[in-house]
Amino acid sequence: MKKLLVFVSIILLTIGCNKSEQSNPQTKNEKLANDYFARAKEYFNQQDYETAVSLLDSALINQPDHVSSIATRASALYNMEDYDGAVRDYNKAIELWPTDEQNKADLTSIYLERGDTYYAMQEYDQAITDFTKAIEMDPTNSLAYMYRGDARDYAGFQKEAIEDYTKVIELNPKDGTAFYNRAVTKQNMKDQNGACEDFKKAVELGNKEAEPFAADCK
Repeated sequence: MKKLLVFVSIILLTIGCNKSEQSNPQTKNEKLANDYFARAKEYFNQQDYETAVSLLDSALINQPDHVSSIATRASALYNMEDYDGAVRDYNKAIELWPTDEQNKADLTSIYLERGDTYYAMQEYDQAITDFTKAIEMDPTNSLAYMYRGDARDYAGFQKEAIEDYTKVIELNPKDGTAFYNRAVTKQNMKDQNGACEDFKKAVELGNKEAEPFAADCK
């Protein structure tokens, strides 16, 4: 039984410009890059990813280190299922992104997105590495634990996956998906009693996927 991966697209569209863009007067090329980026955000929000990528390409022609454009293009390429292209852009965004405390949340999101891209490519070890990095940067990020639990489960590390889902539940006791995912892993480990407890709790919390499994529990 395939488990649901909880994917919440971490769209880096609220990010404006990097530090150098903010602190220095804009050159003509920088202004053009920012203008293309602003237009690209509009198309991204409309899920017109091809147009967004075209505009982001133009932004990067004018300013090759426009990190917001790089990160947003990575997200657009992910949504277009161009995973190799997305990884290349995430790599570059991580290389350029400021590492100060103010920018830590955005950098954590980039690691989560790159990890999710590796997950889509079935590169589970690399996905786990990125999710772990996100957790190191933000130990209270329940989404990072959820993602890592999914990747660990598919990689065959079921005990560790259960630990991650349990951590999600500790951080967010009303997360029905975490109970559902943990139940599936327990069921695969032949812990039917534990699985039934979690399926029932998931249903109680509104998770529809758990309903047929909870109904089969005695």
